[in-house]
Parts: sequence; C-alpha cells; structure tokens
Amino acid sequence: MKLTLKLLVLMAFSISASAELSEQQQQQKNQEKVRASLYDGYEIVAAAWNLNSTCKLLSESESKEFDWYTAQFTMIVASFQNDEKIISVQKSALAKSKQEKFEDCGSEAKKNVLAGLVLSQNIVKKLTTSKYDEIRKNIAQKTKQ
Repeated sequence: MKLTLKLLVLMAFSISASAELSEQQQQQKNQEKVRASLYDGYEIVAAAWNLNSTCKLLSESESKEFDWYTAQFTMIVASFQNDEKIISVQKSALAKSKQEKFEDCGSEAKKNVLAGLVLSQNIVKKLTTSKYDEIRKNIAQKTKQ
C-alpha cells in the first residue's frame, strides 16, 4: 500500500513537472512567434523608410515623425540582442526598397511608405509608452525657453 502511494505521488509530481516544462516551452514558442512577427514588421517599416529616404514622398514633418518611429522600432528589435538578425532584416529591407516597381517613386512607392509609417506608429504605440506628439511638444517648449 505504501509503495503504491509513493508511486502515485511520484507520478503526480512527474506529471506536474512535465506540465510546467510544457508550459515553459509553449511560452518560449510564443515569444519566438512574437519576435518573428516583429522582425517581419520591422522589415516592412525599414523598407518603407528607405524608400521614403530615396523618393522623399512624405513632407518634412511627416519624414521626421517616420524617422522617430523607425528609430523607436529599431530599439525594440535591438532589445532582442540579435545583431546578425537585425542586419539581415535591414539588408533585405534595403533590397526590397530598390525593387523596380518603386523606381519611379510613384503611387506604389507612396502606398508602401504610408503603410510603413502607419505600421511603425501602431507597433511603437502598442509596445512603448513613448509618443511622438509628446516628444515634439517637449522639444518645442525647450526651444522657446
């Protein structure tokens, strides 16, 4: 009877440990999916940023805002501490921004740039507490002093 009870306790402990490990593995898989998704988004934003740098499709104030959001997004992916991946994504983004369909800097390029700007705004706003409007107001106030 005692042996059976000990076996049951050991089995319960083993099942519990397996469940914890499985939960940790699931959390790790979820983190990897989120990072992969953020790298994909970063590639879209970086390509659009490169395209805007080449074609000058946004106004000066919009370009400054896009610069700021792109820098914030870069800091987010840099926090993953995988420099090789970031460099790879940036190279791919540069190549995408130089595609033939964007050479004329026309409507296709403009759509791409605007999509990148909106994506960068959405991601940065969701993942940080920083807001471009607040930063801009603080800078304006400091320059008035």
